[in-house]
Amino acid sequence: MVERSEWGHSAFTYKLLEALDTGVADHNGDGFITAKELAAYLGPVVTNLTGGRQTPQEGRFHGEGEFLFEVGGLPGPGRGEAVA
Repeated sequence: MVERSEWGHSAFTYKLLEALDTGVADHNGDGFITAKELAAYLGPVVTNLTGGRQTPQEGRFHGEGEFLFEVGGLPGPGRGEAVA
């Protein structure tokens, strides 16, 4: 795990939160980020940011369905309610 004080988190968490808040991982622009879109974004970005010392891998749960994250849906000051 690679951390820097200016990130306030590990490289993975830093880029994960950034992606969910800004929508940079929303490849189709629908306002939602799928787990697949998130993995496609985080893999190369975190690997590059850490100089190859951290390499996120995509994993799948068994069963049907998909995880969806609403762009900008993180709780915080001035933000609306999260979609259930």
